[in-house]
This record gives sequence, structure tokens and C-alpha cells, in this order.
Amino acid sequence: MKNIIIVISFLVFTVSVNAQNINFDSIQINENISLLIDFDELVKLNLIDSIVPIPELMDMSTADSLIYVGSTYFEYYKKENYCRINVIKFDKKIKTVTINKTRLNQFTTFQDIKKMFPIDCPTKHSVSIYGDSSEYFTCGVWLKTTQGTLLDVKLVFYFIENKLVRLDLWEPS
Repeated sequence: MKNIIIVISFLVFTVSVNAQNINFDSIQINENISLLIDFDELVKLNLIDSIVPIPELMDMSTADSLIYVGSTYFEYYKKENYCRINVIKFDKKIKTVTINKTRLNQFTTFQDIKKMFPIDCPTKHSVSIYGDSSEYFTCGVWLKTTQGTLLDVKLVFYFIENKLVRLDLWEPS
């Protein structure tokens, strides 16, 4: 029994030491938009398509509204005057997402992500999104601060037919 506990402890330690994560500040959309951006800066980029109230399905959100840039949307916090990315979708307005200097786009495959994150994305899992009939496969990687503090936020990669189509910031609610 003692040997089993030692082996399990070693495995937990090994997994936690080897877990991969992404520096939150290393992520850039179209090489000039951060995951957190001042509302006025986003306006200056002249990319905003619409600003809409938080839908009833997102009633747990503390944001004041959603800001759409193409199919991508940010949660807008009026009092603090900042926007936080929620869903990134590749389209005419969003062409690339850069992570740790690696540029991803709609041609990025699951194998590409698996090479970047072999520990956290060894396989992909089937998921469905409410109101969307597409068949998605996902994997995700935890985010950390520049100082190395692990965040309770995951960057989830969504694939259709092995191509990256969407990235979500996910956090437990």
C-alpha cells in the first residue's frame, strides 16, 4: 500500500511539474489586439461591428455588454472601460492569433497544436455548442501570468475537420 501511495504521489508531482501553460500576455489577435484591451483602444482600431446587451444565456456574466468584431466577441466592462476576449473565430476580420510568437490561423491543424502542447493536448475531445449544429473537437491549455502564476482560465482550441476554427477563454463558473 505504501508503494502505491508513493507511485501515485510521484505521478501527481510529475504531471503538475510538466503541465504546460500559456502566458496570458503572449496572446495577440491580428498581432495588435490583446486579450484584455482598453475600450478606447479597441474603438481606435475601427474594427467594432456591434455592441449588444448580454444575452439571457450568459446571465452569469458580470460584463455590461458584448462587443463584436466579425464573429469574435469581447465582454465589455463599462465601469473599468476595458474589454476581455471571450470567443475568437477566424473570419474576414480575425485572421491570426499569436501564442508565444507562434502564429495560428484557420489552416492550423490539431497536429500543429498537439506539437505545441503535447502534454495538455495529446488528444481531442468531441463537444457540442448550444445552438450550433457543427461537430467540434477540442483541447485546452491553462493560462498563466507573466510572473508565472497559474490562472483559473483555459484557452480552448476548437477544430472542425481537423482545422482550427475557434478559440475560447474558459473559466469555471
